[in-house]
Amino acid sequence: MDAAEDPRFVINRSGAVTLSKKKENLLMEFNLGGNAHPAWVQVERVTHKGVRHPVACGQVDDGMRYRLPEADPETEKDVLVVRLFDLPRSAVEQARLRSVREEREKVLLTPGIIESEQAALRDWAEVGLVAKTVEQFALSTDGKEEVLAKAVIANALSIVAQLGAACPGAGSAASGPALLNKLCEENRSLDSQLGTVSEALDRYSRAMRDAALKERRTEFRVALRAAAETLKPGARLEGEAREAHCTQIAMLNWLHDDERPHLVAQVELPLVDGARIVEATYGGGDSRQDLSSGMHKPLAVLLHDVTSGVELGVGTQQVITGRNDAADAVAGAFSFMIRLAKLAPGALPAAVGGKVFPAAHRELDFSVKAPTLICLDQTTAPAGASERVLKATLKADMGAPPLARIGTRTLVVEPLDKGSRREVYVCDAKPCEPSKDNVKVRNRVILDADQGSSFLLLVEVAGTAAMEGQGGFTTPRYAPLGSSAGPQRVYELRGDYRTQDLASVSVLFGVRLSRSWLLAGGPSVLVGTSGGTFSQLGLRAGWEFARGVVLTTGPSLRFVQTATKEAPLGSRIALANGEEPKVPAPPGLEYQPRFGWSVGLGVDASVLTDAGKSLLKSVGVTE
Repeated sequence: MDAAEDPRFVINRSGAVTLSKKKENLLMEFNLGGNAHPAWVQVERVTHKGVRHPVACGQVDDGMRYRLPEADPETEKDVLVVRLFDLPRSAVEQARLRSVREEREKVLLTPGIIESEQAALRDWAEVGLVAKTVEQFALSTDGKEEVLAKAVIANALSIVAQLGAACPGAGSAASGPALLNKLCEENRSLDSQLGTVSEALDRYSRAMRDAALKERRTEFRVALRAAAETLKPGARLEGEAREAHCTQIAMLNWLHDDERPHLVAQVELPLVDGARIVEATYGGGDSRQDLSSGMHKPLAVLLHDVTSGVELGVGTQQVITGRNDAADAVAGAFSFMIRLAKLAPGALPAAVGGKVFPAAHRELDFSVKAPTLICLDQTTAPAGASERVLKATLKADMGAPPLARIGTRTLVVEPLDKGSRREVYVCDAKPCEPSKDNVKVRNRVILDADQGSSFLLLVEVAGTAAMEGQGGFTTPRYAPLGSSAGPQRVYELRGDYRTQDLASVSVLFGVRLSRSWLLAGGPSVLVGTSGGTFSQLGLRAGWEFARGVVLTTGPSLRFVQTATKEAPLGSRIALANGEEPKVPAPPGLEYQPRFGWSVGLGVDASVLTDAGKSLLKSVGVTE
């Protein structure tokens, strides 16, 4: 693999994932904190129905690139679950391991597990045979069973002594595995019971031989039988019960082995293209992401900083109208700026090459010596009891939380349609009702689809101010001078300024430069209150602050009437007075271009079309 290829995902042992949306190849890199020793990784592909498929399992090195199979239309809704196993490296990880061990032991070490192991211990020591043989001797009248009874007891005590050799000392018992401590307690109790039976057997045997103790024989026989009755016979599990028991034992052994890799971090990665992945931080409230529509492919939310062990609840709802109000848009803009401010630059590990993951699945090697009884194969185990006790296996406890306090989760979302919005609600418990009023909601990720086209038609209402030095947007008109008394009245040609002439309505043809920014241009259809079709041309830069609503600004070229030499500004005429004097239009006017600067508000024509359809439907004109 080319070392220059950057990975799409960088997985840290802290449980954090860094995403590069621009990378097409599904490459992963592991940041093990500069650890020179390799770690283990297990990768599973989990379908949306929860079916698990092994993908890869093996060793990984710090800073290496690893390629995983690319997704196809059948699998891109699936999620990759990546579990990183390593030895605890820091004091924080070691403390976390002790905490995880304590909590998981409460779950795995059930009373049934303890009782089964204690019963296996009594079976190994042949306690049932001891009780049966002693009972037969106590009921006999000739004492022929004495030698056999003493031999059986001696054998049992020997086994108990060998098992006791594997037990920790009194000072270190509290720090040992809980199951071993329970077995050692049972072993000490059994040693005491067998000792009591042995002493009772000796007293009864002497009474059977000594005529002076003849009167106490009945007393000693009763005491011997009572001591033998305290011995509970052992038993061993078989079949599926034994297999389930051994699985629990193996997971307990894994928890207590400090020399084997433990689950350091667990993350979930999406299989969809990087362009269809959005990111959010768990507990970050509302966030909005603008995405392309019309791809008919699933999307994914990469949720960072999720507390390990939290069972997320997810609820979604789709808004069909496809039109966001301005408040949501402004809130989304502020949310984006806040998230941008929180981003801290971080250096990625140096590229050191790469290798390809094995396609076949391999199991982690978790063989280890650890205390157990039931899970041994007696046909191949050594003859010594203490040796047999020290043979067992390790199995990774997939129910145990990782040492990392946080992880990264993936939520797969259905495709977006044009003009639609899908809201993904993330709760800290199941079920998750998709509602803003739900107190369990920790995130609301708004996935907003664009209009599906780079071109748009805007209807703009704008105000235009003339640039200085060009005479402004005045219109030559004759204005009366002096008093209206007398036979005639004088009129002077002046530049008439009307505020309403600053306003214009235009049709703009635009192209999107990005999701929010666009460039547009077009002619006017109305200037002021006196028509003005095509009398103004405008070039606009626009910012779409709400769906279909654009704030526009830019230069305008307006053609306005101006005075000529035939009748310059300031020239005068005299007209006969009357109730309604007929003031003529200035002669010789011509159109001249004038530049101005416009600020306006544009509305996408599709919005007006949708509004018109809704209005007609509401009044019953259409269905």
